[in-house]
Amino acid sequence: MSASADRQLSTPIWPRDRACPSRADFAPMPRPIVLLNGADRCIVPHPSGHEAVTPIVGGINLAWTHAAPIGGVALVQFGGSGEPDGLVTILSRDGLRSLIADLQAIDAQLGDR
Repeated sequence: MSASADRQLSTPIWPRDRACPSRADFAPMPRPIVLLNGADRCIVPHPSGHEAVTPIVGGINLAWTHAAPIGGVALVQFGGSGEPDGLVTILSRDGLRSLIADLQAIDAQLGDR
């Protein structure tokens, strides 16, 4: 058993794009994520069936702009702790609405925690 085995977090991380319909029952991942030493990276199950190592950041800074020539809207996400690297996601208007519905489903499942 690895030193990080006792530091697992159950976190829903699944793909969201213009081809994915929203789901009211957007369930958490079937396996927990595993924190690596230092707690700034983790191993998550990738929707392809493989695993991915990814950074962990606290909070989120979000910006957006119109991106009609390449898909509709560009969401720019940066970690809330001032991390310099960000992620740009291009979504259609339907994809954006689907993402919003998924976030609302997650919020509803969390209840009053």
